[in-house]
Amino acid sequence: MRTCLTVIMVLFFFWQCTERKNINNDFCEVFVPDLVEDDGFTTNGVPDSCDFIKLESNDSILINFIAEIQFADSLIFIEDAGSINGSRLLIFDSKGNFKYKIDESGRENPPLSDISEFYIDEVNDRIGIYNAIEECISEVSYDGKIERVIPLEKIREENVGLRLIERVSLVDQSTLLFLCNSDRDGYDMRAYFIDREDVRVKDTQIENFCNHGVLIASINNFLRAGNNIFLIAHMNDTLYRYRSDLGIFYPELVAKIEKESLSKEKISEINSMIDRGKADFRHFQPFSMGIGTVYYTDSHVLLYTDLNEKQEMYRVLYNYNTGKISKTTLKITDAPKSYRPLTFIGATNEGFVCPIPAYQLLEDRNDAFVQNHVQLQRIIANTTDDDNPIIAIFYPS
Repeated sequence: MRTCLTVIMVLFFFWQCTERKNINNDFCEVFVPDLVEDDGFTTNGVPDSCDFIKLESNDSILINFIAEIQFADSLIFIEDAGSINGSRLLIFDSKGNFKYKIDESGRENPPLSDISEFYIDEVNDRIGIYNAIEECISEVSYDGKIERVIPLEKIREENVGLRLIERVSLVDQSTLLFLCNSDRDGYDMRAYFIDREDVRVKDTQIENFCNHGVLIASINNFLRAGNNIFLIAHMNDTLYRYRSDLGIFYPELVAKIEKESLSKEKISEINSMIDRGKADFRHFQPFSMGIGTVYYTDSHVLLYTDLNEKQEMYRVLYNYNTGKISKTTLKITDAPKSYRPLTFIGATNEGFVCPIPAYQLLEDRNDAFVQNHVQLQRIIANTTDDDNPIIAIFYPS
């Protein structure tokens, strides 16, 4: 019996080591400037596959500025941050028909007076709206009825690291994920798993330099894409995906912008040193600070780098199922077209999303692509310059 137990323990030890090795080393590493120049969406300037949705327009729902856009339950959720009365959520169906508006109008209590962040609970048809001013999360139905208010004042008092909550996301029905700024200079970002019911910090906490052998460094951002959660590590050009079966984050993509940014070998070396308590990430500066914004579909990741000294940025498209990766070099002087976008602001499960101003589509009406596109011709026939933007979804080729 004792022999069997010993064998089982040894096998378990080797399984852990093997699994850990795979997590530390099984990721894609590229030097962005050397990637093939190919935007992955168009051929000879013409989109390979795309859809356009005309949003309903009237005086009460005209969008000033889209701060965030999400898709769920065959609905489009848009945070309009430019309203004179503060932020609001506008909800449209998949055909662009207006459904609901969520704002503070007609309310005596102020939980919806400010929208700092929002998440969507598709199981319960709720939207979680984080209000930094009132220190709470209001969970409301799609039609705006407040179902529950989650107070955050107590948990912030009990946990110094939660004083400055910058991002909020729903992990599952019982867990929220907070990205918090623990440093006045913004260099010490930490992520916390929060029990949604009891409003307390769970045992699992993502520290600012190491998590179960995977280098996290300082967290720059995180996002929720379908059933995935991703972290963007500050100053080392690395994206991490959360692995729920192991309860850890692991590297998905290292997109180096500068030669001195971390290599795969350096990451493994640092992981090993941290595991032995010999170092933390601050001993390995300077790192490149290239990755800015990231969006994911079920098959692709799209990332933007920060502007370089030439006032250029890279847009990188990575198919994490096939390993294909390419880049597009963008300049701030580039002129967008309604059918050839420069920047995306969100993603569906299959494509990347870009809002097109109504006036821009009308300016492009004589271009060959627009004239030959039946869907766009129908939209143009019912569009004026001051209408709401058209939502374009471009699918990677």
